Amino acid sequence: MSIGTIKKVVDTLCKMRPTGKINVSFLGGGEPFMAWEVMKKSIEYIRALGDEKRFSIGVTTNGTLLTSEIIDFLYKNVVNVSVSFDILPEIQNVQRPMKNGIDSYEIVNKKLGMLIDRNVIPSIRTTIMPIAADKMADMVEAIHMSYPQIKQIHFEHVTMKDLKYDNYYKIFQKSFWIAREKGKEYGILVKNSITTCMGRLTSRFCYGEMSITPTGDILACHRVSSVNDKLFFNFKYGHASEDGIELNDNALLSTDEFMNCIKDKCKRCFMKYHCAGICSNNAHSYSEEQMEDLCLFIQEMGYEFLFHWVNQALPQNT
Repeated sequence: MSIGTIKKVVDTLCKMRPTGKINVSFLGGGEPFMAWEVMKKSIEYIRALGDEKRFSIGVTTNGTLLTSEIIDFLYKNVVNVSVSFDILPEIQNVQRPMKNGIDSYEIVNKKLGMLIDRNVIPSIRTTIMPIAADKMADMVEAIHMSYPQIKQIHFEHVTMKDLKYDNYYKIFQKSFWIAREKGKEYGILVKNSITTCMGRLTSRFCYGEMSITPTGDILACHRVSSVNDKLFFNFKYGHASEDGIELNDNALLSTDEFMNCIKDKCKRCFMKYHCAGICSNNAHSYSEEQMEDLCLFIQEMGYEFLFHWVNQALPQNT
């Protein structure tokens, strides 16, 4: 993406939302720091607008391309860093090998140390594949021992079509709550998208985003970044270029309807104001049977959240 296009996007956002906070994130179907110069100029342009509190800037990275120069820049420009990291060497090296096949754990481990030494304290994002479903407590322990400054870990259930409640979700749920309790011992917030949604009341799991792909397409979901994705045109509602931003009102209305995934059965569910129909990407990718397993998992996670919350809120002798 050209810096000219990014400037047009930022300028348009400022006009569309003259007051209020704007969140800018660099993430998606690739490693953002492969386009470091464009990213750097984008951040400089945003910060030159002069309102640091208005613009929140974040980046999600696998950590491998971080350098001292980049980290110092991130610190100076108040950029929040989330590192996608599988924490345990035996998981990281299997799931995230380098392109040439060598192990990546020690590389990312070194870069995390560099971030912390320069006072850029990242959060950790781990997508839990089936081989790691029972290892979240070990991951929390490893973070505490190796990086005690890190105080937030996001454990997200993976999107895969062959997952069942008994062979994945049930294991994830048990492991997650053990890990969350261990995190409390160490002052680490252990969370995922379900625990986050328990802190809100909403009629929609996701209201959509202005996600700009490298080709300038504007989509409502950052998980879709290529025309090869079968849901691409369901989420696309505009295009950005150096000439400006074009929004298609009909496509926007269609996308809004597509993202409303609340079904009749949702109206009878206690999670209807939290889950609120679930991620539309999942809802339109999974079969009805797969959705049943996912919904059961979400309900069990929500119930467990409320159980823990009530136990903490009640007096000791109750």
